[in-house]
Amino acid sequence: MTISLTADNQDYFFDAVVVGIGHAGIEAALALARSGFKTLALSISLDNAGFLACNPSIGGTAKGHLVCEVDALGGEMGKAADETMTHLRMLNSSKGPAVQSLRAQIDKYRYHDRMKSVLENEPNLTLRQGEVREILTENCQGDGGVDNILGYVKKGIAINHVYEDSNIVNTTVPLTIFGVKTVSGLKYCAKVVVIATGVYLNSAIITGDVIEERGPSGFARSNYLADSLSKLGFRLRRF
Repeated sequence: MTISLTADNQDYFFDAVVVGIGHAGIEAALALARSGFKTLALSISLDNAGFLACNPSIGGTAKGHLVCEVDALGGEMGKAADETMTHLRMLNSSKGPAVQSLRAQIDKYRYHDRMKSVLENEPNLTLRQGEVREILTENCQGDGGVDNILGYVKKGIAINHVYEDSNIVNTTVPLTIFGVKTVSGLKYCAKVVVIATGVYLNSAIITGDVIEERGPSGFARSNYLADSLSKLGFRLRRF
């Protein structure tokens, strides 16, 4: 079903859309909403909100500095870790202070429940389930209509990260970002689209010689968004 958007249908108009609700997506969505912007957070499954599918820990060497910076800026990760940890350990305690760091092991189910509840109860933030099929760069009026609805959208710049022999070459391409379209045909208008898909973007699980096209912990993967990003000029690579 395709929704034709009008100025009277404000449920599909947002200041920002965040795609993905892992660590980065959660912090981005909360930061935008808490700054007064009407924000939509989209995920393939709401059951994977902050699920910690790869590693149920917060902090550690290098990552611990990032957690402290997020916490200093009013983020949620450190608070959730304090409430859901199973134990806290100082790593490399037998070595010098430069390489010592705190790491908390987390109950991933409690962490998920806690983060999902925070997202659901945050003013200015709408949480919905849906797989994003493409980034809209033409119009957000369904099949036809005006290119700029009541001046809602604005010009943006896309940065292409081209990997050539391990060197990053940056080029700029003028684009107008209007929002996103899901696999079910729903279109959400937005001034800003934040992509925080983590390891789910066209992901594969490799076990020995067996390759499965799915996300971690049995979750579905994102099947279409990678193609949309490629068409916009982004060169993608797999770790």
